[in-house]
Amino acid sequence: YLDISFKNIDNASLVVIANSASFLRHLSLVKCKFVRDMKVLSNFKALEYLNLDQRLSYLSLSLTRITDNGMPYLASCSLFRSLKIPYCRGVQGPGL
Repeated sequence: YLDISFKNIDNASLVVIANSASFLRHLSLVKCKFVRDMKVLSNFKALEYLNLDQRLSYLSLSLTRITDNGMPYLASCSLFRSLKIPYCRGVQGPGL
């Protein structure tokens, strides 16, 4: 579990973390205003739980281990417009 909420973390830092913590399953990035490209999250291959904030609008999680359990959070994001989850076997009927 890693909670880096409210930190001045950026995309490059997340890549370093993903490369160092390849088995990380829980990640919290609430109010990380310098993380601009959520595509970097695809580097977290074992990620099952992701906590962002409700300003999220676009997210690509292709080839990750996200599951149906993470989908209700996305529904609560009022600005959410686009989700890409190809090849995510953990997301099936209930999560959609």
